[in-house]
Amino acid sequence: MRNHLPPQPVAEDAYPWHLANRNKRGMALDLKSPSAQQVLEKLVKWADVLIVNTPHPARARLKLEYQDVVRWNPRLIYADITGFGDKGPDADLPGFDITSYWARSGLLSMTRDAGAPPTWPVAGSGDNATAVGLYSAIVTALYRRERTGRGACHDLAACRRRVVRKRLDPGRAVRCEILRAARSQEPCECGDERLSRQG
Repeated sequence: MRNHLPPQPVAEDAYPWHLANRNKRGMALDLKSPSAQQVLEKLVKWADVLIVNTPHPARARLKLEYQDVVRWNPRLIYADITGFGDKGPDADLPGFDITSYWARSGLLSMTRDAGAPPTWPVAGSGDNATAVGLYSAIVTALYRRERTGRGACHDLAACRRRVVRKRLDPGRAVRCEILRAARSQEPCECGDERLSRQG
């Protein structure tokens, strides 16, 4: 079966999957299984960075919170990515490219002509833009670790990332309540240090 959903190129397999996963090693781990914690511990002890994108309630049930895994590797860079942040009424909701980055930030309403519905964005474009922000936080934390020997915890929300980018775009109007919500976020507290949120 050929995969072709405009504006993606025609491909034998899902093109966005190959675009995001090229040259990666992967494995599946059932975190609900009794032996999963042993495997997870070995992976965390080996890893430099752990990226977690599971909503906080599920993360707590699976023992994937920062305080759960940092005990295995104090030098770990814990990268916490969510749709809507870790505070507020939507903090526990899953967030996806179209929901948190495009729709909730208000950007989707800017992609249409007057009287027309919003234009459907290229699949994953909001996820990729959010990933660039997370990448910069991870690289900075790795550099800091080389200097100090200490790991770090960084969190990033797709919705907050888009709001910050909109603030930097001249001529873009952003609803005041979204900006107030983005500005009110407190720094992420992980271990003994307070680290600035990445936006």
